Amino acid sequence: MKKIAEYLGTEVAVFLQDERFKGWKVERTEEADIKPPIVCYAFPQRGLTLQCDINERINVVFLGSRDGESFDNKLLAPDLSLDWNRKQAQQHLGTPSRSGSQRVDPILGAYGAWDRFDRRSHVIHVQYRIDADIVCMITLMRPEVAPVPSGPGIKKHKAPQPFLRKETLQNAALQVAGYVLLMTFAGLCLAGNPPVPIMAIIAIPTWGLPVLLGSLHPRDPSRIGFLLGLALHFSLWLCLLNRKAIKAMIKRRRSDTEK
Repeated sequence: MKKIAEYLGTEVAVFLQDERFKGWKVERTEEADIKPPIVCYAFPQRGLTLQCDINERINVVFLGSRDGESFDNKLLAPDLSLDWNRKQAQQHLGTPSRSGSQRVDPILGAYGAWDRFDRRSHVIHVQYRIDADIVCMITLMRPEVAPVPSGPGIKKHKAPQPFLRKETLQNAALQVAGYVLLMTFAGLCLAGNPPVPIMAIIAIPTWGLPVLLGSLHPRDPSRIGFLLGLALHFSLWLCLLNRKAIKAMIKRRRSDTEK
């Protein structure tokens, strides 16, 4: 069954043919004196209003629960609900993109607090009652027509970032696998100097862990992890390749000390 938000951008005639709304009484009004002109379809006693452009395509959907009108919650479940409080709305919809506190407009009167949730395909605006943090209106909008709220009391929230992104883990796995193969090939070419198993084992902690740690860097995680891994890996590689020279140097120093 098609979700309400999926009707955004479609012709209102398609919406009116939906079996869920087909028998509903609807009132059409046109406001041609504003720019751009808008066409509204209101459903009395249903708590539903559609705002369309001049081509009858749905731009905004108002779902209300006040003044004796309430939209049927069954048609919203489980994605949305007009019975949610503010905490429940944020638990279901995530961190708001923007939030506003209760205010009093000199013309329109008092407004309750609100939260806005930006999605790729649409914007969800949740309005709460003045006397309680309970949903009284849910507005669904196309991103291109959604206004950018501004003014006092408006907070812009930053979406939480995951500890390790999927792309970072894939990048680390590919780099580790590539260097294990490279080290194995190098070990074979050097006739086991250093031994192949040692090179394979060394490659994982000295390259994979720095990449994962570097992923926590906020600016350029891939580059940071790459440089950390390269520095540590290169130094250990040199030590392993030159272990005979290092042993000879230690032996000379011991013999000099004994003398």
